[in-house]
Amino acid sequence: MPEAATAPSAAPPDVVNLERRVKRHVHAPVHGWFAACAPGVEPVLVVEARALGLEDVAAIPGGVTFWGKLEAGYRANLHLRTANRVWLRVMDFSARAPEDVYREAHECPWEAFLPAGVPLLVQASTSRSRLFGGGFLGRPLRDAIARHLRALGLPDPTWVDSPAEDVVDESDPETSPVPLQRLLARLDGNRLTLSLDSSGELLHRRGFRLEHGGAPLRETLAATILLAAGYDGTRVLADPMCGSGTFGVEAAAIARHLPPGRSRDFLFRHWPSDRAATWEHLRRLAGVAALDAAPAPILCRDVDATVLDLARSHAMRAGVGPDIRFEAADFFTTPAPDLPPGLVVLNPPYGLRQDAGDDPVAFFRRVGRRLTSAWWGWSVAVVAPSPAAADALGLRAPRHLHLSHGGLRVTVVLAQA
Repeated sequence: MPEAATAPSAAPPDVVNLERRVKRHVHAPVHGWFAACAPGVEPVLVVEARALGLEDVAAIPGGVTFWGKLEAGYRANLHLRTANRVWLRVMDFSARAPEDVYREAHECPWEAFLPAGVPLLVQASTSRSRLFGGGFLGRPLRDAIARHLRALGLPDPTWVDSPAEDVVDESDPETSPVPLQRLLARLDGNRLTLSLDSSGELLHRRGFRLEHGGAPLRETLAATILLAAGYDGTRVLADPMCGSGTFGVEAAAIARHLPPGRSRDFLFRHWPSDRAATWEHLRRLAGVAALDAAPAPILCRDVDATVLDLARSHAMRAGVGPDIRFEAADFFTTPAPDLPPGLVVLNPPYGLRQDAGDDPVAFFRRVGRRLTSAWWGWSVAVVAPSPAAADALGLRAPRHLHLSHGGLRVTVVLAQA
């Protein structure tokens, strides 16, 4: 008599439960998202987010909000050039006392959101609240999360008490910090919003720049300036003081429609809700949309041949080396290239990069004179350390962007030479 067929063994109850919770609480709902940016970048980021097709995009101080399923957060991380981080809104509720925070947060399905083995940092801040300081707000949150997970037989998170473990030396722009899951708790009045960082490392860390040429210009800032100047890759781009080549590399990526997150990891890939097939599909679509070469010339010059070698290496790692022409040349003595006038971008030396005793206003006056004499007819984008230095350029039809660069407020002049 033949043996009866053996029924397939069922998955362990806890695995099935987690899968159901992930589908119910993460995959199925439409979530609120927040793409954070540096102050002053919001108008550029909101245009970029809408062009990407994100839904219900709105600019608020510090970034833009939008709505969408998990895939929307994936697209934002992959494609946004000017955002610093992308946050997933997990909860939003009224909190008038610590008991409210504990009760509401305890009901959140943290097991569906928090990545296993990644330390958790609660960053709490309050505004217009008489009941909480940021430190007091974090305590009931941590207690609620730990007890919720214990009730499911899951271990407590590994807590990080301060962001010190996540500090990165700016002199080594691509140094990876300790992996960290940030939970942002923002109490405004009596309304508490909890958000999870989906990006991990800051988004300006594209993964290509391993060295710098004196004062690294963040990729997000370079992209902001290029997009604000109307650059889309169809006209000539020149950077006569290129340093590590950030403007040139970002310009080539824009020109070829290469997403900035194409070669880096993201924290959401480590979430229990990660949808690998969706992520790979988005990357394939981006690959299909990319151009094989930049449509218009991109020129990077620098007076320092050693720095120029670093820029070449940066471009090669980013996969855009053939799109950029590198030349050793002095901005003040070398004429503009024999190319149709396009956009010239400059991040001239200032602050610690200038010789002691140099007058920055006088130096920027000299830069402006050189632009109007050698680069007449070109559009111009120049990073200046102060409004006085920006005015000293003396360029035609200027408009100003006020941004933050390396902790300093800078003025970006968009004008005509």
